[in-house]
Amino acid sequence: MKTLVGIIDFILVWGVIGLLVRSLYFYFKGKDWRKAAKQFGIGAVVTIVFMGISGPLVFRMTPEEEAEHKKFVQEMKEKREKEDKEKAEKKALEEKQKKDKAEADKKMAEARAKEKAEKEQRDKEEKQAKEQAERERKAQEKQEARKAKFEKERYEGWNKADEYAAEDNVSKALELIRDYRDIIQSSDVDRIPPSHVERTPWEHYGKIVYLTGGQITQLEQAPPEQSVAKAFGGKYSYGTMKCGATQVFFHVLNTRAQIEKGEPTFRGFYVGKGQGTNLFGANVGALTFVGFVDRPKPQQ
Repeated sequence: MKTLVGIIDFILVWGVIGLLVRSLYFYFKGKDWRKAAKQFGIGAVVTIVFMGISGPLVFRMTPEEEAEHKKFVQEMKEKREKEDKEKAEKKALEEKQKKDKAEADKKMAEARAKEKAEKEQRDKEEKQAKEQAERERKAQEKQEARKAKFEKERYEGWNKADEYAAEDNVSKALELIRDYRDIIQSSDVDRIPPSHVERTPWEHYGKIVYLTGGQITQLEQAPPEQSVAKAFGGKYSYGTMKCGATQVFFHVLNTRAQIEKGEPTFRGFYVGKGQGTNLFGANVGALTFVGFVDRPKPQQ
């Protein structure tokens, strides 16, 4: 039935189209187009009325068709939802991958920057270590050269022609202390009693010795502008120490206050005998010593 009605609707529609074409043809040919137009109008009205009546019959679906239609609509809806979900998941995945890549790139850049900074730091430290080692090596070589030079100079240039040559040899001892005080301070000391040195002082020139344990009977400090004191930062004292039966004239590069702290131990050189006077005013040839306080006690 639906098929028959559909065929009739099809025929009516094409019939109305044909009447319209016929009317237009008559109009342009100058024939009696009004009659054709009237026929077109009647056909159009009949077609519209028939289609209005038969439309629900033609387009109404059976329960099976409705179910099929609903199924189709549901499938299309689910398909669209699935596609939308897949698109959303794909977009989310792409965004996540993009974010992960950006994070990975950032971490890689940070790791490279850190590695570069660490390498630069290592290179810097290695360079500094090499430079420090080179400085220490040169300092060591310089110090060893100074020690070698000191070992040579400490035994050369002494006046051994006269046992009373202390004045000449004082200058020699002061020069050694001025140029090599640190080496003299750290060198081994020959422990020789003054009484033994007094017999043959020329045999002991250049030996680093202690002067200690005696009684200081005279002590003076030179003014800071005095030539020897000025050469050694304004510190120069001299005096007499009684060591048993041996009297020693000492010249030390320290202040009187440093010497008076406790019982000082002097480190330095015997330089021969010098002319002096004893406690009774008699002229004597006293053993002469040049040095400095070995371990001065701290000021209170």
